Amino acid sequence: MQRAEVALKRIGEVLEAEETIQSPTKSAERPKSGDLEVRHLCFRYPPSNGIDGQRRDALCDVSLMARVGECVALVGRIGCGKSTLIKALLRMVEVPEGAVFYGGIDVHSLDLSILRRFVAHVPQDDFLFSTSVHKNLTLACKDIRADQVAEAAKIAAVDREIESFPLGYHTRLGERGLTVSGGQRQRLSLARALLRPSPVLLLDDCLAAVDAETAAHILRTLRERRDTTCVIAAHRLQSIRHADRIYVLERGAIVQTGTHQELSQTPGLYRDLWEQQCLELE
Repeated sequence: MQRAEVALKRIGEVLEAEETIQSPTKSAERPKSGDLEVRHLCFRYPPSNGIDGQRRDALCDVSLMARVGECVALVGRIGCGKSTLIKALLRMVEVPEGAVFYGGIDVHSLDLSILRRFVAHVPQDDFLFSTSVHKNLTLACKDIRADQVAEAAKIAAVDREIESFPLGYHTRLGERGLTVSGGQRQRLSLARALLRPSPVLLLDDCLAAVDAETAAHILRTLRERRDTTCVIAAHRLQSIRHADRIYVLERGAIVQTGTHQELSQTPGLYRDLWEQQCLELE
């Protein structure tokens, strides 16, 4: 009864919370393309509990572009603003008007339900439910075929492990994916996102528990999906070296842009991080 009382109190707090981010009164239509553009985005977290927020912007004059079929990476040290930028692209934090566009349409002009369906998001610690693998993967899909589920699992490089489970796709998972490894949980979450008919895919360091070779293979496979715009935030550079374009963030600002080959040969933060991570692997 004590546990139930605490849980009920928390549920009540969620239900009574005021929505700070609202849909527009009149929404624009769904964007025609998955082109993503960020224009001079600045963002600072608001003060909370009477304590002043950060003295500096969490994001400072960020501009980037990701076309349909491109795979773009966001990298940098911990706390540089990668996750905040992903939240801004989802409008999970309030961003200024004229800063984030999908298919040329400002996110402030889109109903939140349209935006959430238009963009598939995989956080670093996604949630798996205590039900079968198949039901977890098809959570946001209706009338999905078995071959489509298998194809998504193959792209996420988790198909062989699923097939090795006692009941395959009908194997029941523990709450929060307790019965699978961290890497398997992340790849199952990725496969679930791939089954959604969303033109834009945002990955927030969701392959951190996957080995570098497998993560790089997944990224190469995602690049072959020419109808999808992919933005991946990552800490480990080995996994994103095949990205079409890499944006390097430091203290909320983009300090370098280029391919892995270009950045690894240019003095700067990216080369420092690359050399450091290469030494750690030796």
